[in-house]
Amino acid sequence: MAGRDAVSALRAGGLVMLIDGHAATGGVELWMAAELAEAPVFACLVQHTSGFVTVALPAARCSALVLPAMVGGEAWLKETHPVQAVTCDAAEGITTGISATDRALTARLLADPDSTPEDFKRPGRLVPLRVREGLTDRTAPASAALAMCAIAGLHKAMIRCETVLPSGELARPADGFELAGLLGSPVVLLGDVQAV
Repeated sequence: MAGRDAVSALRAGGLVMLIDGHAATGGVELWMAAELAEAPVFACLVQHTSGFVTVALPAARCSALVLPAMVGGEAWLKETHPVQAVTCDAAEGITTGISATDRALTARLLADPDSTPEDFKRPGRLVPLRVREGLTDRTAPASAALAMCAIAGLHKAMIRCETVLPSGELARPADGFELAGLLGSPVVLLGDVQAV
């Protein structure tokens, strides 16, 4: 199994460090299961990343929630790349939408199979990421994120955000291992998810 510790962390609502050792730049992300997102852990994720938070979702799920590709993204829909969808917030129960509490709620709603299009306002502060299952290269982080959800027995909705150093530069794999140690977060290698 890919990252037994990572699976346990995801099921517990914790953070997991994804490292792609072959990425030309970056290749280090923090992941959290969207259905279990809570403000304290979400705030920790934002503290160590760019703060530009995406939620990987199957493209069909985005379509069901009326979250189309952003303007300019339509050309990618026939390709194998993930596509950023129109941003959204929870329609109720939030303030401005940007706080950890607000974004965690929106993430949970995105993961909830009972959510409907009416549960969201558009545009918003969270970025759904349309992932074309079956067509997308499974070595890509967004596809691997959905694969990890399936491995963990969770809804296919993964919060993901690139880690950033205090200098503002993207973290490298070595930085990712160091940060994972500081956070007590398990590491999963992209290649390990690919092999499952």
